[in-house]
Amino acid sequence: MGLVRYINCQASILGTLEHILLLTFELLLCFKLENPNGEIEGVQLSWVLVFSPLFIQSFVAMVISIWCIRNDKLFEVGYDSLPLRQCFTQF
Repeated sequence: MGLVRYINCQASILGTLEHILLLTFELLLCFKLENPNGEIEGVQLSWVLVFSPLFIQSFVAMVISIWCIRNDKLFEVGYDSLPLRQCFTQF
């Protein structure tokens, strides 16, 4: 029973990490779109920096998929594991 709890805890941590990265992307995107200059204390916020959490999340989703296969854990595969699809289907 202890191993099952450990795996469930890891799955929760990985899911939380995915959602934190998506939230970071959404916050940076909103900031960039709302501010015409896109500056933070005089430093220009580039689009590459805005989309960095999304690219990192794509890599994390692949790692989570491999982890789920190795641990026989069903993970909710939806739009969270396909962040680029989520981003562009809303427009």
